[in-house]
This record gives sequence, C-alpha cells and structure tokens, in this order.
Amino acid sequence: MNSLFPQTPKMTSLPPKMNSLFPQTLKMNSLFPSITLNKTKRQTHQLTFCPFPPQTPEMSSLFPQTPKENSPSPSFSLTFFPFFRQEMIPFSPFFISLSPFPPDAKNEFPFPFFSSNVFPLFPQTPEMSSLPLLAKIWIALAVLGAASSELVELSYTFNLDAPTSPKLTPFSHRIVRKGVNKYGLWVEMNDFSASEHSGTHIDAPVHFSERGWTLDSVPIRRLWRVPAVLIDVTHHVQNSGVKNYEIKVRDLEMWEAQYGILPDGCIVLFMTGWGSKVRNLREYSGLDRHNKINFPGLSKGAAEWLANHASRYHQRWGVIGVGIDTLSLDVGQSVRYPAHVALFANNIYGIENLANLDRLPPTGFYVTVMPIRIGGGSGAPARVLAEVNEPYPPGRFSHSPGPVAPSLALLMPALLLLALRMRGHITA
Repeated sequence: MNSLFPQTPKMTSLPPKMNSLFPQTLKMNSLFPSITLNKTKRQTHQLTFCPFPPQTPEMSSLFPQTPKENSPSPSFSLTFFPFFRQEMIPFSPFFISLSPFPPDAKNEFPFPFFSSNVFPLFPQTPEMSSLPLLAKIWIALAVLGAASSELVELSYTFNLDAPTSPKLTPFSHRIVRKGVNKYGLWVEMNDFSASEHSGTHIDAPVHFSERGWTLDSVPIRRLWRVPAVLIDVTHHVQNSGVKNYEIKVRDLEMWEAQYGILPDGCIVLFMTGWGSKVRNLREYSGLDRHNKINFPGLSKGAAEWLANHASRYHQRWGVIGVGIDTLSLDVGQSVRYPAHVALFANNIYGIENLANLDRLPPTGFYVTVMPIRIGGGSGAPARVLAEVNEPYPPGRFSHSPGPVAPSLALLMPALLLLALRMRGHITA
C-alpha cells in the first residue's frame, strides 16, 4: 500500500496482507495527499481522501468539477454497493459528500451502504438537491454507466431489404402523402405491411406454445437491459461443411468451461456467421435448386439444455431469451421446430435475424429488445440494442445476472472498502 497512498496513522495500522491487494507500481500520491477512514454514529463508513484541494494537474484532468478553495466540503468519498436484489453489482464507484445520513435515509435506501449524498459530479441545482438519496444514486450510476459503455445496433433496417423467410409476407411500403399541403406545411405519411416475423424480430412464446405468453404479455423486465452472453459457433459451422449445422450441447458446455456458468436471467445470443450472407436473400435463406431453405440453428438437445438451465443450477430465472443471426432458431430444413417448441414451452422468447454480433464480447454486455407491442401477437419486428462495457474475465462473475464489470482503476477503492470490512476494520 505504500506506493498507493502516503502513510497516515490509520493506514499504518492496516494488516500487512493488504499490500497484496493492489500492484505496487501505481502512484497515487499526486492525486490524494492523505487518506482517512471515517466512522459515523450510524455505523456507516467513508473512505475519505483529503484535502481536496489542493488542485493538482492530475486531479483537474480527472475531475473538472472539483470544489473550489471556499467549498464548504473540502473532501470526498468513494462508495460501493456489494449486493442488490440478490445480484452482485460491481458498479463503478461514484463520489459522495461528507454529510451524514439524513434521519430518514434508512427508509430511502435500505441496503448496505457506506456513506450519504451524491457528490456533485454535475451542477447542484435546487431540483437535484431536493431529490431523495436513492434517486441521486441512480442518476450518478446512469451518468457513469453511459459514459463508459458503447451501444451496438443488433437489428437490420426494416425496409424492402429486411431479411424475411421466403415463406412469409415480406415488407412493403406505400407513400400516402409526401409534400406541402394546402396550409403550407410539409407532411409525410406512409403505410407499411409485413409479417410479424420479418426483419429482425422477436418470437413470442405463443408462437409455438398454446399457453405461452403473447407478445404483449412478455414482462418488460425481460426485454429491457437484460444481461447477455455471446456464443460464437462460426468456426464449427464453417468447418462442418453442413448448411443445416445444428448447435449442440457440447458447444454450450465448451463455452461454459471457458467463461463460466450462464448468468441467471440472461439472453443467450448465437453467432453462426450467417449474417455475412444477408445482402443476398437467396444465399442468406440457403435456397437450393428445390427451393428449400438451409441454414444453421439449434438442435433439440441444445434448446432443451438452455430451457433446463435454471433447474440444473438452481437459478431463479435461468435463460429468458435466445437470439441468433439466421432466419430461425431451428435449422433451415426443420419441419417440427423442436428448438422453438422446447424454448417456448418455458416462456423463453426468441430473437431472429440479428446483426453485428461480431462486435460483441463473449460476456459483460446488456441487450434491450424493443418490439412493436402487438396485442395478442406471436411476434413483431424489433429494434435490438446491446450496451457493451468491459467483458467479464473468463470464469468470473458468471453466477451474477449480468452486471458490467468496471475498470480496475475505478473498482480499486471499492475493493479496498470491501477488504477492510471483511478483515474486521469496518462493521456493517
């Protein structure tokens, strides 16, 4: 720890083993001239770096909105939430003020917490000051999360070129009005029609399950910002020489052996490499001389393996959605659609004709599915986005329902707090 922080009396009392927590090459002295551990009457804790000023060049470049010399709160703290809703959330640490918990803080935020109000990462307007503690926390997390993530488009533009099975009604578009009306206003209106299962789209469980959810019954929490993983079977498809390659259980087991157990409550995306053919619909459909379609998909065994994942690992949710970069979850020449049947019987929805899967890491990202909410629908065209941050290290955090791991530099202070708590220097 000597190379991280100057040795204050409270720091020198830490166990020697704390030195092994962080690399001994980082130099933080120019950022934080001293460090103290503060304990409030409510047994809440702060890791406080002070004084804050002085303003070093390093600090100015990191935190442009730091307090001025006459600031009433010349120090700041870092905090960490170890658990939330039975999920391990390694949030990026964010800044908070030194003021103690307000009297009603327990009612506002009844979770393990080390300090209080959000430090002004952004200007403190009257509206911000009046927000409850929990609201401030979520705003800070949203700001930090948005700043460190990238959005990846996973859907194709819904137009005449949208990939659609030759068996289904393709997209059509008709101009109703386009021009200046009699009042001098520009007006543009169009009609369109298409199959529910055209373009990038969602399959609701009712598509192949009589008692399955219709599209408007799928819980929104299963569509919005869901943790996801990517299983790349491109090399298996290419090396097999089989157009209707079936993704097998061993493909899934090999992925878990490398990256860990699938997170609880996740979407599993399969990249077969078939998306590279999407500009030629005949090739993408795999149409042969007999006008039969051919493309990779899930085997019955793999679909059942995914459907039973929750019971196998005693998870609460298991897999909640499965996506693929082909026309269907099943192989092209399937007539009984065993993958659809196995998944949809467990209310696991499907996403087909996904784009840009090659831009995703194996783990550590979220997926949001935004279909048209058709009442009683069996599916609908959908906008699908991935929010990508830093991927999980192989075999790490895999039991968690998908938090995006922050960078080590941001996580270090939180790890220090957690380590101190575990060693008995901090009690909850």
